[in-house]
Amino acid sequence: MRILIVDDYIPVMALFAAVLDDDPAHEVDTATDGREALRKVAAMGYDLVVMNLRLRETDGPECLSAIRKLRPRQRVLVLVDALDEETAAALRASGVRPDAVVVGTRDRKTLVQRIGAALKGPGTQADPEPGNGSAL
Repeated sequence: MRILIVDDYIPVMALFAAVLDDDPAHEVDTATDGREALRKVAAMGYDLVVMNLRLRETDGPECLSAIRKLRPRQRVLVLVDALDEETAAALRASGVRPDAVVVGTRDRKTLVQRIGAALKGPGTQADPEPGNGSAL
């Protein structure tokens, strides 16, 4: 499985890449900003893109929208520290939905489980929506 990790905070990106590299079935690539991610997605397909919602250069919702234009069937798992109303609104405003959202996990086992679920199929909601129950 080819996986692209997109995060501008290098220690987190390196942690996710190391976790995924533990599985010999995973081929992991990284990008440190939205522009680099878009270049890589355009150049080659990935089974999954795991991206932080807050990025330099091209923000997460803008990057997600551009990925969907380049590759409409690309699976994308979005990482957020907290899924508050502001974050949910930014995702809604982008006009596209990620296949899964993972909220605030740095736990290795949980991260691997949620990425595995996202690889299995689209439409996985890895974590609940904001506390007020509004939909993405």
